[in-house]
Amino acid sequence: MNGTQFLVKVREQEPDTVIMILSGHADLADTIAAVNDGHIYFRPSIEYARLVARGASRESAGTALRAPQFAFPPSVLRDLLSLSTAANERIVRQIRLADLMVGMILDKDLVSPKGIRLVPSGAKVTRTLMIRLTSIASGVGVAEPFRVRAGI
Repeated sequence: MNGTQFLVKVREQEPDTVIMILSGHADLADTIAAVNDGHIYFRPSIEYARLVARGASRESAGTALRAPQFAFPPSVLRDLLSLSTAANERIVRQIRLADLMVGMILDKDLVSPKGIRLVPSGAKVTRTLMIRLTSIASGVGVAEPFRVRAGI
């Protein structure tokens, strides 16, 4: 029995077991096979961390990861999204309009380059607001970067 077959057996007998792979093996194909055959998923956690680092809330990151382009197993997403994080903890970041995501909260008023208030501070970013801001940016403009509070 090779390592990949062993991981498959472990997963069959103990489906909740967390498996980490530390490989010094020269053949990447064997490592990929171990990941795929042993049902070990690194990409969902990497994508989740990337979204949260950009400022997405847990909910909006979960919604994004359910997109057909990812095709992650629902059980993996459920487990990933059930991990505890600091409750309601947010960080303040300066971002550009292209990095704005649903669930962020404006830390200061969002203004045009001429100082006209477009959205008040404390407003939660919604999909509708993002569409409106994209339209405004192509006309009047949006002063960038701006500050948001983003979930951790």
